Amino acid sequence: MRGWVIALVILPCIFGLDVLIITTLMRTGWSRLTQGFPASPIGPGAVRRNFQSFAAGMYNLGFCVHVAVDENYLHLLPARVIRWSGGKASSVPWESVVLVKPGARVTRVRIGSSVISGPTWCLEMATPAAS
Repeated sequence: MRGWVIALVILPCIFGLDVLIITTLMRTGWSRLTQGFPASPIGPGAVRRNFQSFAAGMYNLGFCVHVAVDENYLHLLPARVIRWSGGKASSVPWESVVLVKPGARVTRVRIGSSVISGPTWCLEMATPAAS
């Protein structure tokens, strides 16, 4: 068989497998993280930054989460690639965010049963919940 014929058969299979794996990971990882925290309207005066990096266990969502922070919630808004994979927006009340380990750039917090690492600028509001 010619090389281009093999490429026409193999490349779509590889792409399809990648899409299946990413979709499964997002549905099991992201959904578990945001389960029980439906999206709420973002409050006036909220600080928002796009394409932030979060990690939870083996899941590393580098530059895939838009974040808005207001006085009541940590709003996690998945970027398009996560939304395509089934991820939904979530608003986590600050009472449910518990500081685990502060850091200069990255802070670790517990949300429900998940421990996540994310930018300190948005997770520093969890400090009062840890007291």
